[in-house]
Amino acid sequence: MKIKILLLFILICLCTGLGAVNFTKRQNSSIVATWINESDPKWKLVFTSAKCYQYYDGTLQETQNYAISNTTPQCGHKVPVDANTSYLKLTNTKDSTEVVCYEINGITPTGLSLMHVSLGRIFLFNKQK
Repeated sequence: MKIKILLLFILICLCTGLGAVNFTKRQNSSIVATWINESDPKWKLVFTSAKCYQYYDGTLQETQNYAISNTTPQCGHKVPVDANTSYLKLTNTKDSTEVVCYEINGITPTGLSLMHVSLGRIFLFNKQK
């Protein structure tokens, strides 16, 4: 009986972990787009399958590698992790010590909500049509 309970517990843990991996993969594919900041339309993020390009007023400001994960810590901060959390880590391609982390509050077909992990500030973006 104890073995059955242990096996059931292990199965539940594995299924929960796989669900988190699939959630992160969905977030990763959903973010690939061009996003315009709601409060400052001159700020634009362009996500490809491997990079994030940040533009301001039409001029490329920064090229970053990005990763979406569901782990703690993020940028040196302990963050909550559960089946519904997801974090975006941006690393400057020219200076790998320059890293910025955001919690992904949500991605929809038309919107992106990010919360800066260090500052707690929320940034809202609309998907460019």
